[in-house]
Order: sequence, then structure tokens, then C-alpha cells
Amino acid sequence: MAVKRYYSSNAVDTTLASSCTSASTTIVVSSTTGFPSSYPYTLALGYDTSLEELVNVVGASGTTLTLGTTVGVASVTGRGIDSTTAQDHAAGVSVKHVISGRDMRETQEHYNASGYYTITIGSNTDTFKMHGIDSGEGDVVGTAKSQTLTNKTISGASNTLSNILPNAVAGTAVTQADTGTVTNGMLAGSIADTKLSQITTASKVNTSAITGTLAVANGGTGVTTSTGSGNNVLSSGATITGASIGGGTMSGTAINSATFGGTISNATISSSTISGILATPDAVPTQVGAGGSSYTVPANVTNALVAGTPTATITLPTATAGRELRVLNVGSGAVSSASSNVYSRTTGTLGTAICSGTRGSWALLVADGTNWYIMAGA
Repeated sequence: MAVKRYYSSNAVDTTLASSCTSASTTIVVSSTTGFPSSYPYTLALGYDTSLEELVNVVGASGTTLTLGTTVGVASVTGRGIDSTTAQDHAAGVSVKHVISGRDMRETQEHYNASGYYTITIGSNTDTFKMHGIDSGEGDVVGTAKSQTLTNKTISGASNTLSNILPNAVAGTAVTQADTGTVTNGMLAGSIADTKLSQITTASKVNTSAITGTLAVANGGTGVTTSTGSGNNVLSSGATITGASIGGGTMSGTAINSATFGGTISNATISSSTISGILATPDAVPTQVGAGGSSYTVPANVTNALVAGTPTATITLPTATAGRELRVLNVGSGAVSSASSNVYSRTTGTLGTAICSGTRGSWALLVADGTNWYIMAGA
């Protein structure tokens, strides 16, 4: 398959720094100043002499150039291209970045082609795509000329079909019997038509044939029991599961007949006003006893009273980013962390110290997601 070649308008002529044979797949030049940085491109060795040879450069490492027909792959197929002959060349032979006859021929062939085509020069045959059309794919689809399309799949999800007349559709026609059943031998799925919105339920639907509760997906309410008027009012025995309440007011309603003792989770409350609800205060931890016993601060605690008598070691909760924790020493010994996860306020180093061994000493800790920082204290 023919590939795009690259060119430079300011490539400086150079020479071979060392000799090469007709089978060499790499050459070393004195300079690559101005040479293309993309591959492949064409060089002439022994330019304008009886030994002139065109080569394909498909890669480079410094002044060592790789020859071939596939980018990055050394091969003798990159020697003696475009009807020239591979030659032995001595050091000092001229090297020049050039265009050759194939650049002109390929342009003209492309002008005249209407689809996939090939060009044979000597023993080499190059194949080309015309506007992306590969071998066996036919011609380019035009927007003005008349053409017959075959072997095509048209997706209704990404295409729009318009102005299709009934007599232009071949096959079994869409029919409707008196029973109201729509049949079509050509359609395997559902029929979408904006004209169906003009059919009223009152004139076309036999409501007496509907029993039970119509699902929400089919236009029904989905409720099993309702009383009152206007919007549905659920009876006391109804259960709401996976519901979303928006744009309304819930008042004077008990979650259940007694005091709510359940758990509300995975819920989002937005644009609402909540009043008359008592929140459970943070639990106050049991003070650490004497003898340096350890204590784990519960997850919901924001104020920890710790009796460092003589010392106390506490396990801090998970350092969720932005979380605050205040520790008050109500003993006479120092308070420290069970892990080295506390940054000192004065030295900025990571350690275990939290409060000094003085009753009434305190520290305000703020988490960064991994460790805790002492922001203030005494």
C-alpha cells in the first residue's frame, strides 16, 4: 500500500560519511540539516552522476539513516527505487533530498482515478486508495448523481430518513384491520411516528379492557391505592419504594405510625426547608484511664476528652479531607497518636505528639485525607 511521503524545502545537500554496498539497509551521512523529520522521504545518492540511485528513508538515529519501504523497518526494498538501480557508493558521494518521477505520476493517476487503483513501475506495484475506497469497495457515493447502494446498513439511531413515499417502499405494506392490530411483514421492531400523537385515547382505546394498575412507563400512575382528589393521595397502608419527591410540600405526615427509628440512606435532599427535626449530638468518648491505656476515637466524635494519666495513646479516626477534631487533655500526662500521622504545628514534621502533659492542654486537628495537622493548641 502506498504511503504518504514527506518533503523539505530547506534540506542541505550533504555527502556519505562512509561507504555502503548495494545491499546496505542503512547509510551514514555527514549531516541531516533541513531533512524531513517524518518518514518516508526520498534521497538521491550520487546525484546527477551515472551511479545516481534513489532510496527511501524510513527512519533515522542521528546521521544514520534507515532505508526501506515500511517506516522504522530496514529493508533492501528501500534501495534502487523508482526504476533506479542499487549501487555501491564510496564515502564522500553526494547525497541530496529530491522528488522523483513517481511523485508526478502518482499525482496524475490520482486525478484520473475514480476508485481503488494500482500503479506498476518495473517490478514494483503500488496500490492506492481513492478517497478512502479500498479494493473491492466500489466507487465514492455522490450526493447529486443517481446511484444504487447495496450492502449498506442504515442505522435509525444515527441517520434521518425523510420524504419517503408509501409507493417507494418495496415489500409488505403496513396495514390496519378493523380489530385495531397493526401488522407489517417488514418490521421486526416498534413503529415511531409523530402522527400517532393525533390519535386520542377516548376514540381509539377501549378502556374497559384495562384491568389492574397501569405502569408508569405506559402512562399510568403506578399506585395501588389512592384517596381524595387531584394528585394521588396514598392511603396509610401504601408503601413508597425508590420514589423521588420534588417540587412539593410534605407536612403533618408520620414516616410510620410511631417514632421513626429506621435509617435514611442514599438520599438527596435539595431546595427544601427542614424544620422541627432533632439531630443526635456527637457521642462523648469515655476518658482514657491511667497507665497509658489506648483509646479509639469513634467516627462521629468531633470533641474528644482524653485523660493522659500518666500518658494516653489514642487511635485517631480516618483522616477524611477537611475533617476537624478537637482533643482536650483532662489528665496530667501527654496525649499522643497510636500512629505517626500528626504534623507538628511548630516544626511541621510528622510524628505522634498531640497534647503536652498539662491538664487543660488542647489541640485542633484538621485532616488532609491521609494525615492530621495541628492547626492550633496550647
